[in-house]
Amino acid sequence: GYYLEDIPRYLSEIAEGITQDQPEAIIAAAHTVKSSSQQYGLMQLAGMARQMEEDARERQPVDFSAQLQAMQTAFERITPLLTHCI
Repeated sequence: GYYLEDIPRYLSEIAEGITQDQPEAIIAAAHTVKSSSQQYGLMQLAGMARQMEEDARERQPVDFSAQLQAMQTAFERITPLLTHCI
């Protein structure tokens, strides 16, 4: 499904936003990951994306790279399960 194709692209956009210090890019991509993940009931990944979106919006001095790594790991864990469902 589109989810499996789109999420890696949005995670890449987040990575680019981190590298280029562009909070708006992080916010936009994290928001989409959050919304899309919620639609499929993937609340752990949605929660991670929500936290990243909020941190970027509030310009919090957090380790966005670590947050992104956790999101990528969560997505990789659920991908095999989703390939059979969507």
